[in-house]
Amino acid sequence: MSSELIKDNILFGLLFDEGCYQSTLEACALGPDLALFDNGDETEIGKKGVLLSGGQKAQVALACAVYARTQFVVLDDVFSDLVNSAAGWQVQLDKGQIKVQGTPQQLQESGALLQKLEWDAHNYAEQEAIDSSGAATNTKVEKEKKSTKKLVEDEARSIGSVTVEVYRTYLSAGSYWLFGLLVLFLALGQTVQLLQKFWIKYWGESYNDRVKFSAFSRNWLDFGFPPASHNVVPYLSVYLII
Repeated sequence: MSSELIKDNILFGLLFDEGCYQSTLEACALGPDLALFDNGDETEIGKKGVLLSGGQKAQVALACAVYARTQFVVLDDVFSDLVNSAAGWQVQLDKGQIKVQGTPQQLQESGALLQKLEWDAHNYAEQEAIDSSGAATNTKVEKEKKSTKKLVEDEARSIGSVTVEVYRTYLSAGSYWLFGLLVLFLALGQTVQLLQKFWIKYWGESYNDRVKFSAFSRNWLDFGFPPASHNVVPYLSVYLII
């Protein structure tokens, strides 16, 4: 089901035939459902038919198959989305012949299709009264000349570099102090990595007391530790602290 008009989903690329189209709407009991929308069959249903209920989706899909006038139609679990308003008369076929037929109430009382349908007789009587007093469903669906409302509006976009206002809005949404803490932690993380590299260098130079320390190690990192070959505990302790 495409995110187009209900009418387009029924036609499915075929040429429009007014008589055939109206007969299809009547056969699929879509008249009362289309009357619920301001634009009738000119209503945009959205992605995957989000605007329609499960029963209405099934009716539109069935209407598409009926309008196509194909020789064979494969239907899977046709009663799963059946609703009271669309079930005025049910027919069950067996090898091309009518096995049982009647109103849902009659079939329920006789026990036919009991495994397929569970109908509430009281709710059906109320729905039948509404259908009989509402309007004749065999009349054409009146189409009011209204502008078609788009369910999904076209998105706007900006072209060019990102403005300072965008960054300011982004920072204010996450709070400035939180952003400051993030920068501080990133800086501390980089500092700790540098200290680890310098300490490993100092540690490696201290293994041989005959090796001359670099100027940096001799002037700034002279902690008076013994050579690492004699006692490695001080070096390991500082490394673990870092």
